Amino acid sequence: MKKPNFGFWKRKSQRKWVTPEHQKNTNQFFMTISKTRKLMHNGFAKEIIKENPGLFADILKLTNKPENSIQKGTIFHDPNKRYKIKVMEIKTVETRVKHIYKLELNNKKKNKFFIKEEIVPFAMLTAESATRELIANRVLKKAGIKVLQPHFAFATKTRSYIVYDFTNLITVMKARELGRISSVKYFELIDKAKKIKKELRKYEIWDINNGGNIFLDLKTGTTYYTDIMTYLSETELNKIAKKELGFIEK
Repeated sequence: MKKPNFGFWKRKSQRKWVTPEHQKNTNQFFMTISKTRKLMHNGFAKEIIKENPGLFADILKLTNKPENSIQKGTIFHDPNKRYKIKVMEIKTVETRVKHIYKLELNNKKKNKFFIKEEIVPFAMLTAESATRELIANRVLKKAGIKVLQPHFAFATKTRSYIVYDFTNLITVMKARELGRISSVKYFELIDKAKKIKKELRKYEIWDINNGGNIFLDLKTGTTYYTDIMTYLSETELNKIAKKELGFIEK
């Protein structure tokens, strides 16, 4: 049996990388699974990583620093000036640590990405792992529901990462706090999320009606969902990913 390859993010010598056109579709995902790790990505994510050797290694290096040495606002600058990574937020809930990063590429498009990392101090691939979140996101997308676009998810027994397009949109919870929307509008949006949860109940979606997970475009009134989870087992999720969502296993 061929051993899964999780090494494509490691620092390598510079080389030209061309992704076949059919793999550049941001909605086509690939998955690689072993007993201890799960990796999911679209062609766009792989191309970004190939064009920036050492990027993921630098993220790991930043997150593996001693707990007290990483501070909100810390910025890591790539020595070759290809990108920078900024620590946006650090949260500790019980035994779980969550880091939020902003990745900015110094390319023509100046791509920006939101990275969420979760760390647990013992071996448990939790319901909050990034790969579960990515599948739940794709379930909503297939149902015609607007979501923030993810590109990459990686999970081990103690750590997980998920990468989304970066957005300056505001959460409906924050919009209500700032008086940008009324309480009536806020609860209308929460009720709408509850209806979606009911319609997708076979996927055991949860946390969708959390006001902190619903983003709002104040100009258009359009809402986008993110950070959505599912209670389904890993086996069930893998089947859904391949059979219903069209993930390609590598």
